[in-house]
Amino acid sequence: MGQVIVEMGPTDSENALIAEQMRSEEIASSGTAAASTIVTSGNDLIVIHNNQAGVVWVAFGTSPTAAVGTTACLPANTSRSFRVNQANLKVSVIDDS
Repeated sequence: MGQVIVEMGPTDSENALIAEQMRSEEIASSGTAAASTIVTSGNDLIVIHNNQAGVVWVAFGTSPTAAVGTTACLPANTSRSFRVNQANLKVSVIDDS
């Protein structure tokens, strides 16, 4: 079981998250997909921090389910940014098997 941090929100002119409007959540990742409770508000930047020694897989949707090998891959101890243009999306993560 590991720790994945999800940050999301609108960005400024330099593509940085606006601190006053940013939302964040810690998701405990495991071999079972887990989804965020926070949702996008539209044209948001999502930054995902994988703070563990193993790979996690990431999916986006209104009711997402991350799956090993078929969704976005996030290597160990890295961060990755994603741009979305839809409101009410959640993030789902699952550990690599």
